[in-house]
Amino acid sequence: MFAKLNTTTATAQDQLIWKILFDRQTALLHRRAAPAFTQGLARLGMRREVIPDIGELSATVFEQTGWKLAPVGRPFEPAAFFEPAGRAPVPDCDPHPAHARVRFQSSA
Repeated sequence: MFAKLNTTTATAQDQLIWKILFDRQTALLHRRAAPAFTQGLARLGMRREVIPDIGELSATVFEQTGWKLAPVGRPFEPAAFFEPAGRAPVPDCDPHPAHARVRFQSSA
């Protein structure tokens, strides 16, 4: 179902993008998320130092909750997320295609 993430071939830019996204989102958690959400991230082993392997993450989610992550491959309307929320699998967007749109500019 998921393409296996090869962390040995993840580029420095891939790693940097993950760290930026992780830092941005976790910075918002203290104001916008319940403590249980932060605890859940810790239980899933989500860290800024490692791009998560979605297949392994899905296996962990399934082990702990009985739910599976499923790739959707594109943005989707809110109804497409909330309608199946009462049953597994839960939609999940693959974060990797988005990094192609991120452009880094030289500070020079």
